[in-house]
Amino acid sequence: MEEEAYAVASDSSQRLQSDGGYRDAPFALAFLVHLLLVVFFGFTEGVPVLHGGGDGGSDGGSGDGGGGEQAQYLGGLLLVCVMSPIVCCIFAFTYVGYIKNNAESMVECLVTSHILIMLAAVTFCVSSGASTPAALFLLFAAIEVCWYLSIRHRIPFMAAHLACACEAVQTYPEMVWYSVGMIVPQVLWVISWCLCVITVYARATAKSCAYYGMIDDPADSTRCCEPAANQTFTQEDCEPKDASSAVYFALLISLYWGAQVVANVVHTTCCGATGSWWFQSYDSNAVNASFRRAMTTSFGSICLGSLVVAALKTVEYLLRETKENACLACVLSCVRSLIEYFNRFAYVYVALYGFDFRRAGSAVFGLFRSSGWTVVIHDDLLGIVLLFGALACGVVGAVIGVGVGSAFEDDSLSTAVIYAFVGLLTGLFAAQQVFCVLDSAFATVLVAWAEEPAALRASNPSLYLRLYEAWNTHQHDLFETAKSRYPEKYTIPNGV
Repeated sequence: MEEEAYAVASDSSQRLQSDGGYRDAPFALAFLVHLLLVVFFGFTEGVPVLHGGGDGGSDGGSGDGGGGEQAQYLGGLLLVCVMSPIVCCIFAFTYVGYIKNNAESMVECLVTSHILIMLAAVTFCVSSGASTPAALFLLFAAIEVCWYLSIRHRIPFMAAHLACACEAVQTYPEMVWYSVGMIVPQVLWVISWCLCVITVYARATAKSCAYYGMIDDPADSTRCCEPAANQTFTQEDCEPKDASSAVYFALLISLYWGAQVVANVVHTTCCGATGSWWFQSYDSNAVNASFRRAMTTSFGSICLGSLVVAALKTVEYLLRETKENACLACVLSCVRSLIEYFNRFAYVYVALYGFDFRRAGSAVFGLFRSSGWTVVIHDDLLGIVLLFGALACGVVGAVIGVGVGSAFEDDSLSTAVIYAFVGLLTGLFAAQQVFCVLDSAFATVLVAWAEEPAALRASNPSLYLRLYEAWNTHQHDLFETAKSRYPEKYTIPNGV
């Protein structure tokens, strides 16, 4: 079983292939049927319900004074919502290029700065006489110092893998545009789901006398009566019945399932494109081909993994609604996070080798069995780098918001705060679209190095040598074991 960790995909003919049939097809079919039902009921019944309740609120408006100011205000906010994401996407992409060669110094600087900030907080609390917060800050600082000292030697190791991921993203910037473009189906899905919920609620709360074998009470149309006995029923008897709990449970699963599928299609597309960079260095059609595989042959596997997470999220949400089950909800949240983390690497195998979800899961178990905590620690360090980049993008967006606000409005503090907040949110959102691509590329590099390092030796010898030296230095025993089993995989390229 240990050999599976390094040779689970030894048949290189499976790489990036779209033939071999549709994997986990029943789950793809189930998702598409569910999608069509949501869209059908949402737009055929939900939209008319909205129109039926929306007549009678317009009084024409006199259009004097306030209308022009409001239009100017909204125009400024709209400009922020357009400018901030564009500028922050460019900033985030530039940041990717910077961290490719400076990840080591950035991680050390960020961790050290965070420790110093907490020590400064300790000093402030002590000087203010707040002993309990001071003790907590000191404890957190001590824990972070211990953590940093224990993983410090792994930072160059992580940086070598991150350099490969950054190179892949820079080689295929189209991955970012796919990530941004998939916002549209995500928004459309949420709209369709909301309309479907309106449909279900309208049906559940619509009182139907005929359903109970009765007629409308001639004296009160909101009540029902039996024609024979001319007996009226109380308001409680005629109270509209809510939809069953099972219906609302299904609706929640539907919401999470659709959102997860869209996000995982983006992730799988980026993994496949990064795999193309790893195996072939450059292919002008790599991203399009990867997206096509994600939407066809691998779509069923994506739907299956997404359904598992959607079900767990639904149960977790319902448990949190009942406060007596808060502890159980917390445990389930941890389980769900572990499965999401597991799925992240499973989709890499789905994208690279066209595995079905079950086989991809077995491959991930092999990966973790061989690498231990190395993968987890790498991700933790990557999170620090991406968090700083996201915060920087948020600050850039806030500055843009303040600048646009001062140009469109007066210099009042409330206006500046609103514009800055909108710029901050849109900047963080734009950063997420870029950094989720880098995160997918990073996961792919970890898997591809474990499975087929020789492919990188052929496509990019300099990066292969950097990874080789990082593993040989920081994971020497594990690397020696791998080299002894697969000597043809781990050799230094000639002429480097």
